Amino acid sequence: NEGLTHATPIAVTVGGVRQVVFFSRQGLVSVAPLTGDVLWRFALTRPNSTSMASTPVPGGDLIYVSAAYATGAGVARITSNNGKLSSAQVWQAPGAKMNHWCSPAYHDGYVYGIYGQGNGGPDAVSLRCVQMSTGTETWRAGGSGRGADLSRRGDCGTDRCPRRRGEGAGHVEVGALEEGDAIGGRGLGDDERIGFHDAK
Repeated sequence: NEGLTHATPIAVTVGGVRQVVFFSRQGLVSVAPLTGDVLWRFALTRPNSTSMASTPVPGGDLIYVSAAYATGAGVARITSNNGKLSSAQVWQAPGAKMNHWCSPAYHDGYVYGIYGQGNGGPDAVSLRCVQMSTGTETWRAGGSGRGADLSRRGDCGTDRCPRRRGEGAGHVEVGALEEGDAIGGRGLGDDERIGFHDAK
């Protein structure tokens, strides 16, 4: 009985267990792919009934999730005890660190994404780097546009590419997220600006 959203589910292996993680209106819910049995849930402090579109982002035993419309962001840690999975809150930022439509990219402990709701014009959003384990913002840069999708260089042409999966007409392949490399986001609609910034 989970409320559906626009967010694409992800198939991941966490705690040694293959699972499919959905971003529902209440938060994250993980199910066994063959049976549909619920493995764990992670509730958001401030869910919304408007739209949740950003795909959950895995990083090791952590899963990042974020939505606009005052929802904000949070990270769950997934642990296994004798094969039984559970989730625990690492941090939540209700009403802050909001990813609207653009799903962030993860690399080496950091989430890179376009933050802000965007209905306040192109300057209402910014490209940011957030440490996944703490929620600490390490940098931000304006001029990125609202963005449709971010991905790591090398993902295009593979099954990890949103455009290949039929998602994100405004998809932009961004720089490999290595020291000194770049990440960029492309705007939607009338906002065609593109920004590139040092990854760290």
